[in-house]
Amino acid sequence: MAWPTSNVDTTHMDAAGDDPSQARAEIKKMADNVNAIKDAKGQASGVAELDTGSKLPESQLPTVPATKGGTGQTTYTVGDILYASATGTLSKLAAGTNGYVLKSNGPGALPTWQIEGGGFPSGTRMSFQQTSAPTGWTKETNAAYNNVALRIVTGTVSSGGADDFTTVFGVSKTTAGHALLFDQTPYFIPGSTPGGSITSLFPDSRPVRTASTHSHGLTLDLKYRDFIIAHKD
Repeated sequence: MAWPTSNVDTTHMDAAGDDPSQARAEIKKMADNVNAIKDAKGQASGVAELDTGSKLPESQLPTVPATKGGTGQTTYTVGDILYASATGTLSKLAAGTNGYVLKSNGPGALPTWQIEGGGFPSGTRMSFQQTSAPTGWTKETNAAYNNVALRIVTGTVSSGGADDFTTVFGVSKTTAGHALLFDQTPYFIPGSTPGGSITSLFPDSRPVRTASTHSHGLTLDLKYRDFIIAHKD
């Protein structure tokens, strides 16, 4: 209910000679106004209703601009950050991607989200002990980067070799077969010191390769950790 806004006419109420019958309508209006004031208890003067605590409801509050000490904003999403987008204006910066950090772009420039460690120049290569490259990086999937060993150098970087890491290292590896020559064959004469070769016992014999070959088993089960190589986008 709105509060009364019109004045009561007292023309016929201010002198002894006034006709009370003429003032009756104004007296009725005055009584109605008093009742309206009583019924409007808890309401602001004809503008907005007060809540049960005699306070102005939030829905009736105006949006206070930044120039008056407010923000000029009426809604927020979790993660929003306020920043000055212009002189006397506050704006909202929505939450960035997971793992991103807030970056200052210098005086007069708007802030932005940037991946952590984003200061690396594009094309920078690094190793990571994880299957997928971090956000902002691309995993190298060329065969030249697969199943290879890492060599640390102090000079110019390069690559080389032909065999994969698991070809050289692992269990159940076998040496190449080798056929012994006569001068590689050991001998032993009872009562003498072991050693020498057949050619030292028979110096006139010519070295002749034996017909069969033999090899040796090897276990090179080197402990390792897998890494990937990725370049900065």
